[in-house]
Amino acid sequence: MKYQPKLTVAATGLALALSGSVLAGELGADLTPIGAEKAGNGGDIPEWTGGLTTAPAGHKAGQREANPFPDDKPKFEITGGNADQYKDKLSEGLYAMLKKWSTLKLPVYETRRTTGYPDGIYAAIKENAANAKLAAGGNGVTNAVGASPFPVIDKADKDAGIKIIWNHILRYRGKSAVRESNTAVVDPNGNFNPVFQKEQVWFVWSEDGKTAADVAKENIVFKYIRKIQKPARLAGTRVLVHETLDQVKESRKAWLYDDGRKRITRAPDVAYDTLEAGLGGQRTVDNVDMYNGAPDRYDWKLVGKKEMYVPGNSYLLHKNQPIGELCKAGHLNPAQLRYELRRIWVVEAKLKDGQRHVYARRIFYVDEDSWSVVGYDQFDGKDQLWKVGEAFTVQYYTVPTTWSSVETQYDLLDGKYVASGVPGEDGPPTVFNQDFADKDFIPNALKSAR
Repeated sequence: MKYQPKLTVAATGLALALSGSVLAGELGADLTPIGAEKAGNGGDIPEWTGGLTTAPAGHKAGQREANPFPDDKPKFEITGGNADQYKDKLSEGLYAMLKKWSTLKLPVYETRRTTGYPDGIYAAIKENAANAKLAAGGNGVTNAVGASPFPVIDKADKDAGIKIIWNHILRYRGKSAVRESNTAVVDPNGNFNPVFQKEQVWFVWSEDGKTAADVAKENIVFKYIRKIQKPARLAGTRVLVHETLDQVKESRKAWLYDDGRKRITRAPDVAYDTLEAGLGGQRTVDNVDMYNGAPDRYDWKLVGKKEMYVPGNSYLLHKNQPIGELCKAGHLNPAQLRYELRRIWVVEAKLKDGQRHVYARRIFYVDEDSWSVVGYDQFDGKDQLWKVGEAFTVQYYTVPTTWSSVETQYDLLDGKYVASGVPGEDGPPTVFNQDFADKDFIPNALKSAR
């Protein structure tokens, strides 16, 4: 039986209930149950008909998700030579990459709207539509639980941008996940030394039976443990994170375990533009999962919604193979990429006066079908395009949920890039909906984490 959480949210007054019921009523009519436009565009974007929520022929239980579209072929390729023809449907970052690397090609395939979720999640999202509110300053969410809190977006709403970002941060990814994968920093010549790690994440926010009252009391979105397994010099290094919902009210909590000294210490600053350990200064902590953490250092604005070519149904790279088959000099292997025409919410973040961050401006590209950030462009203090990110999502149809397989971030200035979530030759498939308890995510648990 598929996991279907029983999530409940209490109404917060007659006026809110009446206005919220109008919003909730749009879901499942003109909109999909999570708020995307159900209709196609009369051309390359088809109607959403429920997504892919059962395993296709060819998938074997206990193995990595098989490609449900093995016979699909590219319709055309976008290259540096013809990028101007498609510029209006490309992010600024992707266009710059095509112009920088002549070897980069974007194979464009038929758009397949595979995103789908359990019925219990659809019910929770409908309740969220009727009840959810932003916390003071947009630094959290109240009266919501389980999944994206603001499925119906009013383009005229001054808070639309930050609401879309919260939809990404709080999107449904199962009640838990255990995954093992490689992260590699690839230099301009294609050289890399991968780090193999195991991650365990308990999405407390989406736990079966969780209520909005529970969330208000606990202020926890998820709990997370990462253990580095290779190379030997880093093996045994572990980190524990308790991710709070309103991080201005209560900051993220993190602990580190030093396997050599057998010692657990608090990590004082694992947020914002703190550099992610072991990546040579290439990626900030708040770029993990494309964007995470407190949004308070930026002003957020919805630029609009547009049709764009973005990664989607990236099953071609979602497989076990030598890392070098995927990670090539400059960029990922184009033969393993799949781009589709999707409707994308475009959100801009500008650094507030008096705040500090290495990125003065950021643009996020959010897939309407899943609320997943599938790309970003990041600019330095001189407003020069600097870092470009992509999330290569797949539909994990046995859960079901949409989530990234591999994520990349490219540095346009030094030519290096980070690839995380890379399966490698021996990475097992992600295991979802394993049962966890609070005792599994306390500091002392770091000593025995496997």
